Amino acid sequence: MNRLFGSARKAPAQATVPSESPNDQASTLSQLRQTLDLLEKRDAHLARLIDKEVESARTLQAANKKREALECIKRKRVHDSEREQLSVRKFNLMKQESTLQALKFNTILVATSEAGATAIEREVRKVGGIEGAERVMDRADDALADASDLLGATSRSIGPVDYEEDELLEELEQLEQIEMDKTAKKLSGVSTGNHAATESRAEPIGHLFAQVPRSVPAAHTTREECEAERELAELSQLQSAMTVEKPTPMPMMAICH
Repeated sequence: MNRLFGSARKAPAQATVPSESPNDQASTLSQLRQTLDLLEKRDAHLARLIDKEVESARTLQAANKKREALECIKRKRVHDSEREQLSVRKFNLMKQESTLQALKFNTILVATSEAGATAIEREVRKVGGIEGAERVMDRADDALADASDLLGATSRSIGPVDYEEDELLEELEQLEQIEMDKTAKKLSGVSTGNHAATESRAEPIGHLFAQVPRSVPAAHTTREECEAERELAELSQLQSAMTVEKPTPMPMMAICH
């Protein structure tokens, strides 16, 4: 039956375009270049043959050999026809070479763009896209707000604060009054000593104040002592400006004597 009606036809296989590696592309470009070189050489050879036939036709025509001269012209035309065909073929190969180089360059650009797009998509997926970036920014904003609240909470004073301003002012006035009383006592003691020295006339007033220390070492100086020293200095200036006279005896002192 198969001999009479033939075997069943098989479905034609789909034509698959083999993938071309970069080495294959380089080999194809090299082959095109070599073929163009052969065409150039063939064209130069045909040009020499044409020149030779032209020279032979002229020589034969001059020798009155018309038939041989016509044969030379016929061969020249054959060579001219082949040169025209070579010119078309050379143009086609040059166009193929130029197109293949442009496509190869374009393939590199497309592959680079694809790699860049893939890398960009991979980086975008790492952060979860726009939603992921917004989620991270919201978390950062919330974390900063919580940190600010935490710092504020740890910076506030703790414990009850029930101090009133009137009480604090009253305590301050009491401290100042105590200081003034201490200074008055020291001044009164100095004045009593000066009065006794003046009555006994044992030494002049200037010598009395010379014995009073004008300065106290910084290590033992307190606030009260500094204040007393200042008051003593002012009193010394006032005493030196006054004229020292013999004091008039008081009646009670005369009675005592």
